[in-house]
Amino acid sequence: MIEAVIAEGRAFGKREGLAEGKREGLAEGKREGLAEGRAESLIVVLDARGIALGTTDRARILGERDPATLARWTARAATCKGVAEMFGRD
Repeated sequence: MIEAVIAEGRAFGKREGLAEGKREGLAEGKREGLAEGRAESLIVVLDARGIALGTTDRARILGERDPATLARWTARAATCKGVAEMFGRD
């Protein structure tokens, strides 16, 4: 009898652990996707304004995952004269 209760407890714990891992994985994937989309949009803004990006600058933008940083850069990209001004002190 006790073995059955222990087995059921383990099975429940495993199901809960898998469900939690799936939720965390989905949330992380969503954050990564949003950051990637923001970075690509920033590049579109710079391209539309005729501001050239070097390989290093493009990699820096695409590698950034902080939403606040990407938002600052995008706001600056609307009015900056060049990439150095867009990056500012970041």
